[in-house]
Amino acid sequence: MVGSIGDFSRGIIPRAEEQVMKTNQELEHQGWTYFIEVSAVQVYNEQVSDLFHPSGDKGVSIHLRNNKVSIPGLTQVPVNSSGEVNKLLQQAMRGRKTASTAMNTSSSRSHCVFTLHLVGSNPAHGDMLCGQLKVVDLAGSGRIARSKVKGNDHIPFRRSKLTSLLKDSFLTGGKVQMIVNVSSDRESALETLQSLRFATMANACALGTPNRRAIPKRSKK
Repeated sequence: MVGSIGDFSRGIIPRAEEQVMKTNQELEHQGWTYFIEVSAVQVYNEQVSDLFHPSGDKGVSIHLRNNKVSIPGLTQVPVNSSGEVNKLLQQAMRGRKTASTAMNTSSSRSHCVFTLHLVGSNPAHGDMLCGQLKVVDLAGSGRIARSKVKGNDHIPFRRSKLTSLLKDSFLTGGKVQMIVNVSSDRESALETLQSLRFATMANACALGTPNRRAIPKRSKK
């Protein structure tokens, strides 16, 4: 998801935020201005923590109300360039829980949700829009028999902290894309097949049409 930041092998997250910044610059010529903040949380053993908090591992709580997700006290850092976002991305990746397994010497043991929070305004038209780009890097999921990972218990979908974090994307008109990475190695054929089967089931899910989220205009007195 991250790759090597700064070159052709950079991952999805750097490429996505670069596209967001580029589009924002293009829209400035149409009278739009944007305020952007970045946050990052990890889910490890069903515990959610703020990867940008000065302590490096502050636990946070997820609040759900009317299918809206909020995390009181979550650190959101204002950014103005791709360079600033990339530095924060590297900071978040350094703070993640990793462990050596039989299949990967630096396997991610936590899920990471990296979010761009955007508010755009166009004074000439009186419009104000808000949105989020959430990019999720899931924990490694190699088979226990091969990876020798312990304590990898299954969490039911509706009780999952990760599902709770993404609930507003699933239920309130968000647009969701899933990318499944598979290996071409013969030894990983079973994992590849299982991943493709999972992708097929996920692809059959219908989430509805994405909504344009406008901030209500304040009435003039």
